[in-house]
Amino acid sequence: MSSGMKAIFLFLLSVVMISASSTVWAVTSKDMKTIRRFEQVSINMFEPVGATFFNKDSSFDFSVRFVDSPTVNAYADFYDHRCLIIVFTGLWNDKNGLIHRNNDDEFAVILGHEMGHCLARHQDLLIETISDRLNAIRKRGERPSSQNFTESFLEIMALSRDFENEADYLGIQFMKKAGYNPWAAIGIWKRAAKQSGQNNAAFYLRKHPSSAGRAERIQRTLEAEKRSQEKEQNHLFR
Repeated sequence: MSSGMKAIFLFLLSVVMISASSTVWAVTSKDMKTIRRFEQVSINMFEPVGATFFNKDSSFDFSVRFVDSPTVNAYADFYDHRCLIIVFTGLWNDKNGLIHRNNDDEFAVILGHEMGHCLARHQDLLIETISDRLNAIRKRGERPSSQNFTESFLEIMALSRDFENEADYLGIQFMKKAGYNPWAAIGIWKRAAKQSGQNNAAFYLRKHPSSAGRAERIQRTLEAEKRSQEKEQNHLFR
């Protein structure tokens, strides 16, 4: 790989990957109660899902780690049938957090979304797509240029948004399987949209779908599933 192609690869990789400090700070006593609560939610979510959700023979090992940080985020690392989910305590910050510290359903939304990323292997697929895209450019004998860089960038951003939507959908299914209320997801993304305000960035430049769009998409999905269930129930009792 030429130096130019390598530079493009590393840049695109840095865009789609999330890095975090390996340091786990001591959590406050106030957060310990919340963490213990959410650890139980994690157990409830992990146990009924695993590999059986996709009818795979191999087992899937989930784990969650909490990091004391004001960062309002969570992310997942997938490796060798292991899914490590990192959760920052800023998610339930009383000032600008996205979930409430006493709401199990809301934490299950976050957890289910990250589980979806792992089980669908989004991290691996993004890396493979970047590599395939750059290999195709190299095989055509093209030199690195602003045009093929831009095309690659936009393709990766579109794929990343698709993966986020898929993780949202999978998370909903995991929540229902574990007995949590998936409608809580709508409130989270409406809250996120309100906090972020108007984003002037063009949609096609975004790594994630808009928060308002996610809330609407999840609501449509849940309403469609509800109508389908009601239709099945009405058919059974005819």
